Amino acid sequence: MTRFIWDKFSKDFLETLLSPYGTVVVSKEVTSEIKEIDVYFSPNISEIPSQLGLLGRLCQNPCLLEPYRNPITLDSLNDCLSKRFAIREIFQREAK
Repeated sequence: MTRFIWDKFSKDFLETLLSPYGTVVVSKEVTSEIKEIDVYFSPNISEIPSQLGLLGRLCQNPCLLEPYRNPITLDSLNDCLSKRFAIREIFQREAK
């Protein structure tokens, strides 16, 4: 669920920017406890255009994107890491 205008803008912006190059899932739920990944991106082309700069390099592989308006806190960083580990666990289960 998007609560703030910045959240909506950043999710919509990343979805619009990245959708020509792969699959974008906005507000992907993580089942360990009800958590939501802001943007999950999975590329469907072999190379993302260099015009995207660092974002393009990050998106060469499937990735989670959590844009922040203000500097990230330690708690927010830990929350991002827990989402990353939860999604990794889901993919490992699916691979078996």
